[in-house]
Amino acid sequence: MMERFKRLFRPLLDKKKKSVSVSGYTYTLPGRPLREERRKGLCLVALTVLLVVILVRMIFFLPFSLQLLRDMAGLVKLPVGISEVIEQEGPIDESFPEQQDRPILRGTIYDRNMEEMSVSYRLFSLLVQPAEFADRDLVADRLAPILAMEKQLILQRLQYTDGIIELADNLEIRQVEEVEELHLPGIHCRPVEVRYYPDHAVAGQLLGFVSGNAGLSGVEALYDAVLEPGEFRQINIPAVNFSGHDALGKTVADIVLTIDMELQRQLDKALEEYRKRKGASSGSAVAIDPDSGRILALVSQPGFDPNYFWQTDEQKAHRALFAARYDQKLIRPLLAQAAATFEVGMDRKVLPVAVSVPDYGLSEELLQEYWLRLDLGRLIPDFLPVSSSRKGAFSEEIHAADMSGLLSPVQMVYGLATLLNSGRRVEPWFLNGLYDYTEERFFLRDFKASPGERILSPVQGIRLRREMLGDSLSSEEGGFLFADIASTVSEQNGLSVHHIQDLLLAAVPREQPEVLLLFTVDYGTLGPRPPEVESRDLNGLLGLGRNLLPVLVGYGGSVETFAEPLPEKNPGNLRRYFFSRKLSAAEVKENLVHAEPLMPSLIGLSLRKGLQQINRYNINVRIQGSGRIVGQIPAVGEPLTETEICELILEKEHDEHD
Repeated sequence: MMERFKRLFRPLLDKKKKSVSVSGYTYTLPGRPLREERRKGLCLVALTVLLVVILVRMIFFLPFSLQLLRDMAGLVKLPVGISEVIEQEGPIDESFPEQQDRPILRGTIYDRNMEEMSVSYRLFSLLVQPAEFADRDLVADRLAPILAMEKQLILQRLQYTDGIIELADNLEIRQVEEVEELHLPGIHCRPVEVRYYPDHAVAGQLLGFVSGNAGLSGVEALYDAVLEPGEFRQINIPAVNFSGHDALGKTVADIVLTIDMELQRQLDKALEEYRKRKGASSGSAVAIDPDSGRILALVSQPGFDPNYFWQTDEQKAHRALFAARYDQKLIRPLLAQAAATFEVGMDRKVLPVAVSVPDYGLSEELLQEYWLRLDLGRLIPDFLPVSSSRKGAFSEEIHAADMSGLLSPVQMVYGLATLLNSGRRVEPWFLNGLYDYTEERFFLRDFKASPGERILSPVQGIRLRREMLGDSLSSEEGGFLFADIASTVSEQNGLSVHHIQDLLLAAVPREQPEVLLLFTVDYGTLGPRPPEVESRDLNGLLGLGRNLLPVLVGYGGSVETFAEPLPEKNPGNLRRYFFSRKLSAAEVKENLVHAEPLMPSLIGLSLRKGLQQINRYNINVRIQGSGRIVGQIPAVGEPLTETEICELILEKEHDEHD
């Protein structure tokens, strides 16, 4: 009977405390402490009433039982351990004993080849109470080799006798076991969950980031309910076929994207090199399967590193993909060719356009009619959440740009896919499915969720595709190529904004493309170009396309089966995490070696800007509340040389702007 009552109240007790350390910062989910106190109070009241009922039953209805007293003692101990239970990484299901030894962490995000894109680790912080140490020199001597710290530095931190200090963070379980074997008083190892993105900025805008164990942008925000331990329903991830289940994720679930990280890296490198050579301010590279709409790579620059989300503005990376800033003139030759194909008839060959007769002699009105018929300017919903509170203003900017005839890269690539996939309008998607650890199986995408829409009849679509891909001016032996450059002027807030832009379109194989790549760059100005950058020309852009065609080969086609996730995370990525932490700490030390750090003023700033200010001092940050910073410890101007933890107090505002 006691076990039945324990199981009844276990869901109230097995709730984890939402805290996470990211790159040296410790976050607590705003507002949660009050809810935890309320939960504890309810548990204590309920257990007290239950205890009275059991005592009455013992006295009046049951004979004295020693075993029953033991059960009662076990039940009475439950409230004492509430704080310990909350500290666990997540609920443990007793029906799955193999999960009890494995910490329940946020789910991993994989690419289509089951390569880790976003992964959580259970590490530890070492908390010490110096007042408990009789011989600090001995303590420092024993801890130094385990923590890989200088003995003198440990002694310096142990000089404070009041309270508890964090002596070290990002410790592995091996180090924790070695510390515990010392049997030193006044030492506690606290488990902490950290989120790591092995490729840093390469897929940062797609993945987004996590703070306080909550996904705040990108895929992390879109599928936050799925990645967080605990059950979720189909409304949280509607594209996945639940195979008759009402809910999944009883313990934890991973998600698998359609992204191919190897292709993502190659396109990111190619875009970065091209931008540096040409002096472009921003750019994007979007590779899709034109027949289904599946996204294979999604690159935007300037990049955004989610490991240090407070250091950069993700909005810039987001705009490179979704902001409607590219002029329709860049794809006008393709529109004219498609219109001419219909105007000369399906059974006749379209002659090459002549310089003296641009646009095949078609009128502006007729071209506009085909623009609407082929639906090349259809709006694509912004399918990646952003954390900034200015997202509403960004949406208004997209609408205004659409009214002026500008397009986003995502709009263009899906509009042009219709010309090359036999006349079907497809929508973007990047989720292959999820892996449920309780069910021990994959649940894949339900392809009925995005069947596509036919814009042209099958005969018209096939004829158009063959005409477009067979054009000798736009084709290579290895695939289809098209390039164009343009200078545009748009009006924003009553001011003229000038842009110089390049566009490259590539598709392989040539006969029936399985991979379609749109490569765009924006120079952002008409001002004088620096002497060290190359001049813009179509031949250089086409040369880049010829180099990329063999890169795209082999990435087409869907992945039908996936290897099950390994029980242990990739050790190489964990090593890279520790290396990046050491490198970051070394850079901070180098920057501060000639200056005494003083606490800056953070009052009134957003959390992001506050972290940007405090980041270079390499101290831990404890956050209370949410909103803007209204209080800080230490105070402004106080020395930070001996400071271990900075505390920021936040409060919400009605109108909050970064």
